Amino acid sequence: MEERTNVPRTEINLDSRIQGQMTLPGTNKKDHSSYRGELGGILTAVVYTNKVCKEHNVTEGRCEMGLDNRGAIAAAFGSKRPNPRWSCYDIVNMIKYHIKNLLIKWKCKRVKGHQDSKVKFEELNEWGQANVIADQLAEEELRRNRPILQWPLLEGQAWQLSCEEIQIAGDSERQIRNAVHEQSMQQQWKTQFGLDKIAEEFN
Repeated sequence: MEERTNVPRTEINLDSRIQGQMTLPGTNKKDHSSYRGELGGILTAVVYTNKVCKEHNVTEGRCEMGLDNRGAIAAAFGSKRPNPRWSCYDIVNMIKYHIKNLLIKWKCKRVKGHQDSKVKFEELNEWGQANVIADQLAEEELRRNRPILQWPLLEGQAWQLSCEEIQIAGDSERQIRNAVHEQSMQQQWKTQFGLDKIAEEFN
């Protein structure tokens, strides 16, 4: 097992940093992943930066964001148009919307994750250290097990769809298709292979 750095909280200076909490939509473990969490962080940073720029009339400039998830970088800052079949289509779609409506430019920097498993924390550059601290703070937040807040409506958010009062998140096309056809398909397979008769014999 890799040994990771545990930076004492007293040595983490958060005076010049902005911290926040957000709730990503999703109803089960299948909806969530480190990829989705990274996209949630991107969305939060972009939305908050946009708000600050509007409030202070910032019309030009550049923000640089460091990320350790290649998939999230490609989805959020790549040239491909979001597809409803993507696992995190809902989040990526909102990121694209807010980046497009931001007057300043974004630059994305790939930061290798978990560098402290091979290099001492003190020997890492500022990006590497920031990544270690961000991971540590995220783990601390997860352990707090805060109550889930209701997902707010954001500007640029696609229609919210639900099935049997459960909100559909992520790959909306697959989940809608399953909701519409799953029961009829199961019955078709049962009939074709005689599974109903087998179930009756067991009962």
